[in-house]
Parts: sequence; C-alpha cells; structure tokens
Amino acid sequence: MDPGKPQEGRVRTLDFLSLQQESSIVNLPFNVCDLDFEVSCNNELAPYVSSVIGPFNSPRPGRYMLDLRVLPERISKTPVAEPLQIISFGSRKMKIALSHANRESIAAAVGCLLYLALCKENGVLLHASTLVTNDRAYVFTGKAGAGKTTIANNALDMQCIHDDKVAVRFRNGEWWAYGVPMMNSAGVIGKNMDASLASLFFIERGNSLRKKSLSRKTAMFELTTHTVSPILGGDCLKLTVECLLSLVAGVDCWRLSFERDSNVKLII
Repeated sequence: MDPGKPQEGRVRTLDFLSLQQESSIVNLPFNVCDLDFEVSCNNELAPYVSSVIGPFNSPRPGRYMLDLRVLPERISKTPVAEPLQIISFGSRKMKIALSHANRESIAAAVGCLLYLALCKENGVLLHASTLVTNDRAYVFTGKAGAGKTTIANNALDMQCIHDDKVAVRFRNGEWWAYGVPMMNSAGVIGKNMDASLASLFFIERGNSLRKKSLSRKTAMFELTTHTVSPILGGDCLKLTVECLLSLVAGVDCWRLSFERDSNVKLII
C-alpha cells in the first residue's frame, strides 16, 4: 500500500483533531535504523499500533512523529475515502487518516513515516528480501514474483530480517541493512535487527545458480523500481535519488539467477 501525494478533497477539509473521536491520545515511541520515532493515536488504534511496532519499542521520545487517526464511518464508507490518506507532512511530522483500524493500514502508515525520515538520514526503503550470515547482510530485490520469499525460505542456515521490505542507511562510514515494522503479504513484521550491508542482488529465475556484476548505471535504473517511495514532493524525491546513487556506488551489485531450490549461500 503505497499512498500517493496528498490530494484535495473531503478529508482535507476536516479538522484533523476531530478524528480523535472523543478518545484520549497515547504516544507510542519506537526505534528503527538507529532513529527515534513516535506514533500519536487514539485508544482505538493503540492496540493495532503496538502489534506493529512492538518489537521496536523504545523508551526514548521520537524525533520523527506520526499523528494517526481513523476516519468516522460516515466518511470512511464514501467513494472519496481511501484506505490511507496523508493529510499533511513537514520535515519531521506526518498526519495520516485511515479508513479502518487494522495492522496492514498502520504498517503502511509507519512505512510512510520511515520514508520521510530515511530520505533525510541517508537511507531508503526497498522491496527486498534480506539475509544475514557472519554479521553481514545480503539484500535480494526484484519485481513481484521474482522469488524474494523463495530465496529466504531456501536459506535455512542464514537469518532472514524480512522477505519483503528492508531499510538501508549509510551510517558511520558504511551501509547497513535494518529490519522494519512493515508487513509482508502474510502479515509478518520484520525483525528488529541490523547488519553491515555486503551486497545487493537483483534476482531472476533461471536454470542454474549464477551471478554477474552489474554496472552502476544498470543497478541504479533497476533499483528505482524497487524503492518504497510514497510521493511526498519537496526534497524527498531528490534526496532519495541521491541516496540510491550513493548506494550503488558504495555496495557491490549483482544480477543473480537461481533455480527454485537454490541455496544462495553457496554463491554469495
């Protein structure tokens, strides 16, 4: 669920505070990518938010804030209502309205906040499966159905951070891969772990297990299609592109062909 640019419409005309629905507000802090975040929501949403960010809980207050509300039923059931609508965003704060209270929508909203923060903190979100061995992370990205989950399932002797989404961030002179509180198609949240990023693989199914080096230009072209990037406008897109250029220049990029039963540990 990648929401687009905030649109003018009925929801935009609402007073956002009216969406509290006469319920007290709670603040739930969490830490991802060595960055502090916080979700502000009403009691109706709090259990769902906790189920998403739970593994990433932090005692520190957030630097980046997500103000989250649920639309009243009289609006959520109208044709103009979308599952997730970005009401507004600034340099460190975002307001989002949800049509319904559920883990999928909340995880997507958290992903929007992560994107906003990461583009300012030398990082980016990728649609990718990420495996770790010997404290080194290997990221496998590709189009839907390319085999990201298959690769993760076959690598039984490696740790899987997540089989669908990962954050990468340049920190302390090197690139790191991080688990994030976002969901795959089975509703599984990423693990709260990180590792130094060793290589980035662009995957495709083939008749054997093999890899070949990719040029920066090719890697950059393909990587742009595998980036989790809600359209926020402003400097966000520019900063994301700059981050991707730095990523492909600083990490080994490969084309990886594999058979259905291949164990990628044999070739990395």
